[in-house]
Amino acid sequence: MWCCVGTGLENHGKYGEFIYTYGEDTLYVNLFVASELNRKDKGVKVTQNTHFPYKESAKLTFNLEQPSRFSVMIRSPWWVKPGTMKVVSDGKDYAVDSVPSSYIAVEREWKDGDVVEISFPMPVTIEELPNVPNYISILRGPIVLGTRLGTRDLRGLVADDHRWTHIAHGTLVSLFDTPPLVGTREEIQSKLENMQPVPDKPLHFAVPNLFQDERYKDLVLEPFFGIHDSHYMVYWYSGTQQEYDRMFERNLEGERRRLALDARTVDAVNAGEQQPEVDHSIQQQNSESGVHQDEAWRHAWSGGYFQYEMKTNGLKDLSLMVRYWGNDSGNRTFDILIDGQLLVTENITGMWNRNEFVNVEYKIPAEMLESKERIVVRFAPELGNIAGGVYEVRLLKDAP
Repeated sequence: MWCCVGTGLENHGKYGEFIYTYGEDTLYVNLFVASELNRKDKGVKVTQNTHFPYKESAKLTFNLEQPSRFSVMIRSPWWVKPGTMKVVSDGKDYAVDSVPSSYIAVEREWKDGDVVEISFPMPVTIEELPNVPNYISILRGPIVLGTRLGTRDLRGLVADDHRWTHIAHGTLVSLFDTPPLVGTREEIQSKLENMQPVPDKPLHFAVPNLFQDERYKDLVLEPFFGIHDSHYMVYWYSGTQQEYDRMFERNLEGERRRLALDARTVDAVNAGEQQPEVDHSIQQQNSESGVHQDEAWRHAWSGGYFQYEMKTNGLKDLSLMVRYWGNDSGNRTFDILIDGQLLVTENITGMWNRNEFVNVEYKIPAEMLESKERIVVRFAPELGNIAGGVYEVRLLKDAP
């Protein structure tokens, strides 16, 4: 998801605010980050040494001006399996009987030079995407693992201050040219449990027999945060062989059509979606939007309109593609205009009478595109009618 990529960088500057928190007689260790806390008012300095997430341990060293009794509360993360975390000080393990998503209390009198050794084994787990259970992510502890999938056609890696250059460009890739995880959840989890560390590459893992397709047998799982300047996989299709075969048969032709459509696309707007509409300078009057069959739409009532500014890249052999629902009812006769000139008057009432989406292409006369880098596409209903619903608008190069 490309939106707001800049604001995410703020998080890293805020970690220091919450590594430690404290009250009068209690110190909380919330994050495993190499750091130093100096409480001059208490004469206590705490130094945390850790190579997390590359190592599964941390050490706290206490330096005190004089002995003092207080509690140190050490976070037991959600991703640590029950019974595996250790918090050892002066020979005593305070993590016995601790549970994840809680704090482990180390309550004692502290003196200068005392140490707490913390161990938090990072298990490998599978997490399903919300509402899309056939897609999963792979985690080592809290770290999402991905894999690199090549460097072909990497356009748009470096952005300038133009409105759209922060969006990666390049051709789309079919789902069927990406590595699926075929098997039951138990089978996939079992294979992941046997992942093997790659020498001299911390948190990089080879997983024997994870992929059936020979093209992917040498893929390496690594932290997603370390993948740059590469195509990558971070959400994996997962299902049994029967489920995968059924999905393959059901979706292969649709994938082929979508990729062919993308290859022809010069510009596109998802109607009814805020960001694409803003990016295409939407203007509208007496118009509204909604969602049907999980796709956003926009229409305009009698006396209104909506329009988008779309780029042509200076091309003259273009068609306008509009996506409709194939079974809209009511009076739906409307004009489609290019820079104020009528392209076509359309009436979609009863045109298809089937419950599925329909893409319609309208050839744009070359004179409407002559010497233009951008055009304005407007949808305007006739009196007493509705324009749309329109689900998607594309400018397409002619098919080869």
